[in-house]
Amino acid sequence: MSSRPNTSEPVKRQNAFYDQLLDYRPIDPSKDYEFIAGAWREVFTADWAWLWLFNPNTSAFELVACVSAKGAVEDDRAKLPRRRWAPGDESIATYCCLTSQAEYVKDDFEVWNKSIDGRAYRVTTAHNLKEMGCRSFEVIPLTVPEDDGSRRRFPAVGVVSVHWEIDNGRLFPLVERAVKNMGRLTALVIRDSIMSEQREILVELNRLALDYLTRRSRKPENDRREYLAGVFRLIRKRLSINKISIFYHRPFTNEVCCIATTGLRDPRKNRTLAENELDQAVYTPMEGLTGCCFATGETLIVREPRKDKRCEGKFLETRDIIPEPGGEDPCTLVAIRRSANREFRPAGDTRAEQFSLGIIRCKEHTPKLYPDTLCHFNPTEVETLEFIANQLAHVLESFAQQIRRERAVSIVKHDLATPLVMIRDSIADVIRGEQQGLPPGKHDLQNIEISAHLAANLVRQLDAEPDQIGPIDAAPTLLEGDIVARLRSMLSRYARTSRTVELSFDGFRDIPRLFVDRGLIERAVFNLLLNAIKYSNRGTTIRILGGRTTGGFFVDVINTGLGITTDEERLLFQAGFRSPRVAAEYPGLGLGLAITRAIMSAHGGKVTLEQRTEPTRFRLFFPQTLQFSEPKGG
Repeated sequence: MSSRPNTSEPVKRQNAFYDQLLDYRPIDPSKDYEFIAGAWREVFTADWAWLWLFNPNTSAFELVACVSAKGAVEDDRAKLPRRRWAPGDESIATYCCLTSQAEYVKDDFEVWNKSIDGRAYRVTTAHNLKEMGCRSFEVIPLTVPEDDGSRRRFPAVGVVSVHWEIDNGRLFPLVERAVKNMGRLTALVIRDSIMSEQREILVELNRLALDYLTRRSRKPENDRREYLAGVFRLIRKRLSINKISIFYHRPFTNEVCCIATTGLRDPRKNRTLAENELDQAVYTPMEGLTGCCFATGETLIVREPRKDKRCEGKFLETRDIIPEPGGEDPCTLVAIRRSANREFRPAGDTRAEQFSLGIIRCKEHTPKLYPDTLCHFNPTEVETLEFIANQLAHVLESFAQQIRRERAVSIVKHDLATPLVMIRDSIADVIRGEQQGLPPGKHDLQNIEISAHLAANLVRQLDAEPDQIGPIDAAPTLLEGDIVARLRSMLSRYARTSRTVELSFDGFRDIPRLFVDRGLIERAVFNLLLNAIKYSNRGTTIRILGGRTTGGFFVDVINTGLGITTDEERLLFQAGFRSPRVAAEYPGLGLGLAITRAIMSAHGGKVTLEQRTEPTRFRLFFPQTLQFSEPKGG
């Protein structure tokens, strides 16, 4: 004989609670959280309910929703905990989460005190509860099921606290196990709400990226600016933020500079930066909050900037020309990180251990629960901003590559003018000589040859991957006769006329025939010589030495000039690197040494900096295995 089903009031309310949460479809977290708090208030027939979420960035519980039996919280809002967080190391919420047990408290809240491992916990909101007329309440931990696969830094996502205006508020007993399961279901619904919002955000971000990245315009900086303006609109809509700045890494430096902002002010110069001055807003690792976030990759939330010395930033968000009085409103910084597996490395990345690529910095946040107050992000808002930041790295790097390529085209167009003018003038001299019955001048032919080499070298640097060398076409090559003689003929006069320097070649008779790609090796030596000519002191001599060394053969290019600093040495062979000491005076792409390294590596050799200064010495090393052996007759 079957038993009759349990139709008691607690079971009815519990089943109604499950039905509500299981049938609910997420809208957005702020509304979802109000619905969840309302469901808990109803199941306990409480006078009001609060939903608190744990924020790992502040190690605290923060109030995200409040519902009342009166149907509105406007009258109660002034009585809500104004600090908006309970210290995670002493609150009853922490105690409930650590024990995974609900706690019912009545009478005098200030005497409730329990300990775990010698640490005492108390009701930190006792004053607020009494002010609101609360006589009893219960705190229920919202624990995530242990098999959800997430990486948690705390045993619960938050707590629900329900409150009554009478001493014996809990009118019916719910089974402890049932309460725990209700908390677990609530945690999953909260997780579903956050994931639902992230799915919508991802669709919006993908649309923005697809729209602007596929334009392939000649003004990628404008495309990036418009893309980030769309990202700002998204952040403002989702998070109620007025002031936003994005800083991104500078290639080959350990710095981040501003690439987009709603307004940035330099308090040292007492003025707002113009759009074309944003790259002057630079932070280095551990410099202020921005530098700390950049160096560590950790999200930073500052509730009271006035009390944090790191907040003395060089550049502050502003929307007008009136400076903020010390930047008092809370500040949130989230790192734009590399991918978790660290496979993604942006061009010009200088540190293998660098974790973040940039920063999103937000101020002037007005949450829906406290619309008249500036405050920091709650845990859901932090997670939303982190999610947005994690989607930006690859898009911003794609824009950075487009911008660098567009600048490369501009530089090559500028630099091509010199060899083209040399070719034009030399051909004009040859034509005039022919009209006078004279043979072509040797210098004119040399000018045409070196100019053609210069032009070809510049054009090759417009390849998508200029430092990537394809299959080599090796053949027996005598460096002295096949390469050095041509370069001596081409470059000696060019060196004298362009920089008044001389070229001296010696020692190449000691190098036998090598089995190498003649065109590529000539290009490698050509690149070193061109750099030596460009950066030598006027009136000096560049020495090009060949010879034998342990395990193979070498070609050294030695010059006296600017030299190379220890900081530059570390970046010297990276594609695109140019020393800031020479970038303004000597335009270029910074590809010559990277191409030379790729050529030598393809041959099993290498290029090295043997001496940085007084004089500077670069070496091409050819392993013994490249020596060509004449086939035996027979």
